[in-house]
Amino acid sequence: MSKRPTFVDDLVNRPLPALTPARLSDENNTPYKKEWQDSIADLKCHPALESALHLMNDDLFSAHFLLRKMQEDEWAKWLHAILHQTEGDLEKNAKLWYQQVDPAILRHYWTGDDACGEAIENMYRIMSVKAGKADEAEETKARQIKWDELCCVMSELEKQHNWRVVDGTEFYTRDEDPSHKSMVLGECRVYMEMVLMPRRGISHVGQIWRFRSVVLLVSYSVWTTASRF
Repeated sequence: MSKRPTFVDDLVNRPLPALTPARLSDENNTPYKKEWQDSIADLKCHPALESALHLMNDDLFSAHFLLRKMQEDEWAKWLHAILHQTEGDLEKNAKLWYQQVDPAILRHYWTGDDACGEAIENMYRIMSVKAGKADEAEETKARQIKWDELCCVMSELEKQHNWRVVDGTEFYTRDEDPSHKSMVLGECRVYMEMVLMPRRGISHVGQIWRFRSVVLLVSYSVWTTASRF
């Protein structure tokens, strides 16, 4: 596929997202449009491009599932920074990921001499908003910059990879340390590794949500069994 899918245009033109998706927690991450979750995965495009689309759809779980497989890809590092910024894990993880991205890559959006410094400056602007220390205009500015940054990354990946169907596993570089835990996105790790990854990771990433009831049922069974002793 060489032409941008129609729903991607709709995604680009969606209302300006909040800094952090509503009702985001260890057990909940409702996408902006749930029906787009499978539409994005079914494109079978480059996994970094797919990850950007999932982030634009507020689907942090699906994006993280792919990004943690591309630890050495510069664009995936950038998206990883945006992801942790979105979940609110700014000082611990977002800042660290920004510092790992090649400045030449960051300059596709952050055009100053200190690209990383500019990115981190907006991160602190977001922190100020979250702490209730910024007015409405400053909050809107932070949201717009963050959204424009994500759209820029998606657009650059679109130019590089187009919409051709690929085997996403060919672009996996290095998986993250299994001991790593983010604030929100460490959930269902073992289940995804054992059930989803043996399948084709990209086209099945949307199935994370379909299996959540099974994961919760297993967790409940383990808890009730343990409580007897």
